[in-house]
Amino acid sequence: MSLVSLVGSKVQEGGHVSGCAAAGSDCNVVDILHTGDEDMISVDWGKEEFRNCQACSQGSGEAPHEALILALGYLGVRDLLVVENVCTSLRNIVQNDPLLWRSIHIDQPLNEKLTDYSLLQITNRALGSLECLSLVDCKRISDEGLMCVIENNPKLIKLSVPGCTRLSIEGILNSLKALKSMGTQGVKHLRVGGLFGVTVNHFEELKFLLGIDNQIQQIVHKPLFYNWRTLYLSSEDDRAIDIEMCPRCQNVMLLYDCPAEGCRQKDHTQLCRACSLCILRCLQCGGCIDDNEYEETFSLEYLCLDCSKRELAKCHESSDRTICTSSLLEVGSLHLHD
Repeated sequence: MSLVSLVGSKVQEGGHVSGCAAAGSDCNVVDILHTGDEDMISVDWGKEEFRNCQACSQGSGEAPHEALILALGYLGVRDLLVVENVCTSLRNIVQNDPLLWRSIHIDQPLNEKLTDYSLLQITNRALGSLECLSLVDCKRISDEGLMCVIENNPKLIKLSVPGCTRLSIEGILNSLKALKSMGTQGVKHLRVGGLFGVTVNHFEELKFLLGIDNQIQQIVHKPLFYNWRTLYLSSEDDRAIDIEMCPRCQNVMLLYDCPAEGCRQKDHTQLCRACSLCILRCLQCGGCIDDNEYEETFSLEYLCLDCSKRELAKCHESSDRTICTSSLLEVGSLHLHD
């Protein structure tokens, strides 16, 4: 059976899970791996080269070395999927050890083709022991798919879904409520950066479900700077939720700090800490642009004059014309404002 027909028989149009009946199924025949710019790779484990793997043959009756099991615990999802393609023995270890799947982080390039069904197959490997789920820019994951994963993993305590644009605030709230109704402690750390439509009422309900006490004194956290590489708050940050109420527009969004020397002083810290809609920020350094010269890039982002000069200097110093052109495209050209 082809990959398309296998997935198509279980998934509705657009990648939705057809109910949660698929939760009990196991993807032993075909596994999905997306590497770089290539298409999905389907691996047929019935082929002779996988059945008769000499590198890790199970015929010897020897258990895998403990060091190998320990090393596998340090690999991410993409690396684990690669390792299980090596031989039958490693495939069995990776697929059948739930401890390897207690923490799942998916970003580029796996996020581009991750669907509700494939996410369910990956999370099912934890056998209900999943504790941390991080999905970055997984734009094909729906509210229904997230709910199915939640219902099968009552031990989940960290959920990070920044940039998952098909998810809604109502769907996330319903998933958190479903988890709470199971009698577990529920999610204690939530990341929803990039999610629009969050009202003050939604925010209060999220804090209630997370068990955040409004009376607890504010803890000083590591600052979050606006940068094209790190638009979202890391799931490793210790704060319970990544969004806050913007002091300027009163909308509930990600708030960014400013790395500029003047803004780091005590009496100026709160003046420029706001959402990206209220304060223009440099795409490179994250500094606030306030009555200073800046350039508007081709993608309608902003560069402060210092960062723009550095980018142009790199371009002039580079002997590789391709790199120079690429750098100029990123910077854009642009329009000087003062």
